[in-house]
Amino acid sequence: MENSTMTTSQLIADSYVSYHSQVYLYILHKVNCQKEAEDLSQDVFLRLMEYKQMLRPDTVKFFIYTISRNLVNDYLRRYYKRQEISSYMYDHAETCTNDTESRIISDDLAALEQRKL
Repeated sequence: MENSTMTTSQLIADSYVSYHSQVYLYILHKVNCQKEAEDLSQDVFLRLMEYKQMLRPDTVKFFIYTISRNLVNDYLRRYYKRQEISSYMYDHAETCTNDTESRIISDDLAALEQRKL
């Protein structure tokens, strides 16, 4: 059991060394943000650790790219949803007015009208 854990941990470490730069470049190409690509590429290997029981040397590469694709899709989905919400709020937000200033201006206009009449 302990030997199995050591081999999967070693497999993940070897996979990190072998595939990290490729995963990073793939994610960078998709999200076009260096910091986000760094974070997401780290998350790929953290998620890979959740699949320790299922990993084998011949399947680890496929796990890595599947996890990468899913993380990028989730990131882009959240990003565009956030953009949509921000755009909606910007379009539908009431302009901020100063009620005190508006009241003074309307009182001044009313006083001017009264004098004119």
